[in-house]
Amino acid sequence: MSSSDHERSAAAVEEAREIVGLFRSLRRHLVRESRAELARSGLTAGQVSVVSLLGGRESMTLNELGRELELSHSTVSGIVDRLEAKGVVQRRPHPDDRRYVLISLADKVKRHGTVTVPDQTINSLEAALADATAHERRTIKEGLALFRRHVERTAGEPSDP
Repeated sequence: MSSSDHERSAAAVEEAREIVGLFRSLRRHLVRESRAELARSGLTAGQVSVVSLLGGRESMTLNELGRELELSHSTVSGIVDRLEAKGVVQRRPHPDDRRYVLISLADKVKRHGTVTVPDQTINSLEAALADATAHERRTIKEGLALFRRHVERTAGEPSDP
C-alpha cells in the first residue's frame, strides 16, 4: 500500500467514525424522546407500536402486525393479549375467513381516545424534516438510502431500490 493509499484509508476511517458519532448522537436524542413518550403512555414500546399501527387502519391480522413490526407471531400475540387485557384492543373473527382474527383498537379507545399514544418522536422528526428545504430533504433521503445500501451490502442483505 502506497503512502497516499494509506492516507486515503486513514481519512476514510476517520470520516466513518465521525458519521457513526453523528448517528449515535441522533440515536441518543431519539431514545431520550421515546423513553419520555413511553413513560407518559403507560405502555411498552411494543404496545405503542401495535397501537400506532392500528390507529392508522381499521384492523389487522396478527400476521400483518408481525410482518409490519418484523416480530414473530408469538411475540405479537403476547403484545395483543396484554393490550386486550387493558381494554385497548379487541379481537373479532375475520368476516371472510374464520381461520383469522382481526385486531383493532377497542371501540371505547376509538370513540373517546381513552389511550393516547403520542408519536412525539416521529412528529419531531417530521417537523425537523419539514423545516428543511426541498433540496436538503432530497439530500438527506438520498444519503440515507445510500447508507442503507452500504450497510445491507456489508451485512450480505439484499437492498431495496
